[in-house]
Amino acid sequence: MAATKENPIVFYDILSQKDGSWSPYTYRTRLTLNYKGLPYRVEYLSYPDIEPTLRARGMTPVSDNFPRYTLPVIEDPSEDPNSKPAFVADSFNIAVYLDAKYPAPKYPLVIPPGTGALQKIATEQFNSEVGFALVPIALPLISTLGFLDEAGRKHFIRTRTAWFGDLSKLLDTSPEKWAVVEEKWDKFSKAFDCNDNANEAGPFIMGKEVSFADFAIGGFINWIQRVDEEGRGISPVSSHSIESTTALQIRTHNMAATKENPIIFYDILSEHGTWSPNTYKTRLTLNYKRLPYRVEYVSYPDIAPMLKKLGVRATNPTPYITYTLPMIADPSPDPNDEPTYVVESFDIAVYLDKTYPAPKYPVVFPPGMRAVQKITSDLVFNELGLAILPAILRLIVRAGFLDEQGREHFLKTREEVFKQIPADASIGSKFWGDAHEKWKWFGEILDLNEEGPFVTGKQISFPDFVIGGIFFCLRRVEGGDMPMWNAIAEWQGGRWAQLWAEIEKLENNSTEVA
Repeated sequence: MAATKENPIVFYDILSQKDGSWSPYTYRTRLTLNYKGLPYRVEYLSYPDIEPTLRARGMTPVSDNFPRYTLPVIEDPSEDPNSKPAFVADSFNIAVYLDAKYPAPKYPLVIPPGTGALQKIATEQFNSEVGFALVPIALPLISTLGFLDEAGRKHFIRTRTAWFGDLSKLLDTSPEKWAVVEEKWDKFSKAFDCNDNANEAGPFIMGKEVSFADFAIGGFINWIQRVDEEGRGISPVSSHSIESTTALQIRTHNMAATKENPIIFYDILSEHGTWSPNTYKTRLTLNYKRLPYRVEYVSYPDIAPMLKKLGVRATNPTPYITYTLPMIADPSPDPNDEPTYVVESFDIAVYLDKTYPAPKYPVVFPPGMRAVQKITSDLVFNELGLAILPAILRLIVRAGFLDEQGREHFLKTREEVFKQIPADASIGSKFWGDAHEKWKWFGEILDLNEEGPFVTGKQISFPDFVIGGIFFCLRRVEGGDMPMWNAIAEWQGGRWAQLWAEIEKLENNSTEVA
């Protein structure tokens, strides 16, 4: 497809003095782009600049009458650098275009097969029966000082006065008016009750499956909440079942994390970037799910004070290591809310699968596999990881690897562990031979799978991230010619080198935000 992070879709939205989308119509397109996971860049246009800007870009008018150009509009880059981009107007037409241009299964469908006409009818019915009932409340508020830019405000007042009359006389937030609004919302919401069996029940128009009509509802809810800052309309709308279910779920699909407001991934500080086998599991999880994240490195002695301050639970019930990383801070969709903090790599993966679900985001745990993956992951680390990692423990505390206070903390808290390190852990030693036997045993178990380099065969999953973390740590800490890694890479006909090559692809295609 044509759109990439470097050459994204351009989404033309209506300028206001408030951040983000506010129009009920452009917001549908924002949700469509987010749900399909398509890269886009927003260009905000003041009302009087819409027509001249789009005309100058070479777009044909959408109507012979005023207004000849309306938003939303998307500009989809051409795959041929010498060709003009595709311009598409109207939120429903944009959704149809994007489903055709960026189809399933790679991209989730906004309009499920066979429902195009029904989606169009449901959207238009909601607009005319429910959305327009909010016009006497929202329209006058849009024209007040401070919402639109001044040029846009003057244009809005002039054009809407011609259509609706004096806007100052239109405002009506009386109980009688709200009774009419609630009646219309109640009538429309009864359609949701048709989804009454176990397979159909859910918060959306189509039950459990989100679709374009839900985005239309979400657009109007977002509109009244953005415009009505004094809360004149928020209380009646937010108490309604459509707001409490559909809009909430749309926000879940819209997701909080963006490149501009990414997940914060807390990793352990070293002089060489990421290195820990435990935190690397989370790095791979974020990369695999294609979630934007920014890394904050924390020195060992600063981990416990930071997590305590944030109210995060202890992760390791031992007297010398109580708080550990990794941890993520997932931003809230509400800018006034605190982020969600999650610790421990397995729990982080579970949380991310729930919060950023399929089909938009690949799952780390295939359905029904979470328990067996937990058992396998613990076995891999405790039996295979700990069969190798003691060999490099002394390399971690060599001068120049960790920051100095981190190095002192590491030595102090792992004093008992250092006493258990064998005197000879070199290649060819008994220690190394025992490690080889354990990895050989595990590899023979994996031979029961169908073809493929992963623990489950052809499908990558969390136990592969555990193995990848072990290999990454070994390679990063060992450095130089990496004799231990090179030895492992030859075991079992290169099985582990093949798995590592797949893990490297995730690292090379990182979603880390600089």
